[in-house]
Amino acid sequence: MERTSKLFFKDSNGKLKQKIIYINPVNPEYHSHKKIMLEIEYQNMEILGENFYDEEIGVAVASGNFNTTYQTVNVEKDNDGNNVFIKNKNGKKILFIVGTDCTEDEWSYLLAEKKEAEEILEKIDRINEKYGILCRAEKGQAYYYVNEFGEIKEKIENLDVEDNKRYELGNYFTLKSKAKIFQNRFNQILQFEIC
Repeated sequence: MERTSKLFFKDSNGKLKQKIIYINPVNPEYHSHKKIMLEIEYQNMEILGENFYDEEIGVAVASGNFNTTYQTVNVEKDNDGNNVFIKNKNGKKILFIVGTDCTEDEWSYLLAEKKEAEEILEKIDRINEKYGILCRAEKGQAYYYVNEFGEIKEKIENLDVEDNKRYELGNYFTLKSKAKIFQNRFNQILQFEIC
């Protein structure tokens, strides 16, 4: 429950959002006093897709078989318009995160000096502020829910009793993909009950 609660935050406007990436600074007794271990415990690969790069903040998804790293690079475009990162000590400091979903047994981690760890955590806060998933739609925007027949339905948020009840019960999603996960679990429960 503790980890789940860390996946949510209030943004600078006071709106509840789900983080798209969560990094846990591991307890200092597990690493040296000179470096801090930063462990990625969650990343939303729907948003942090394989070509994700935020130039302003300095965060990119590493393609291929790479670990999380914090490097100084130059960014160029290849013939297909893809970003190419070239190590260069005079370049820009970029946090590269692993481009795959991780399980609890294989969380990606990074050892960083204290100053770098602070920079990385600040970048993660900025990424979550910018790309975090709103937990509740604004009035007039669409949200999704699963009806009594197990179908995903779209509804416009009116902030009325019906919308409030769905939100309170947890059958309220600003992303259709999240409603699909709920739908699959709902159907599994129904199948279990029928058997």
